[in-house]
Amino acid sequence: PVNHDGEVSGFIQMDVAEVAARILADEFTTDAALVTADFILRRNRIA
Repeated sequence: PVNHDGEVSGFIQMDVAEVAARILADEFTTDAALVTADFILRRNRIA
């Protein structure tokens, strides 16, 4: 991915456990946390 609009400082790859931990630590915006959690649940990555 390439940042074109200046809203993102970088991209990193995380496993599901790290994503969940960062969501719980409020490191995601509310809207990004909801969309990401929905994706993880719909793809049966966690129950």
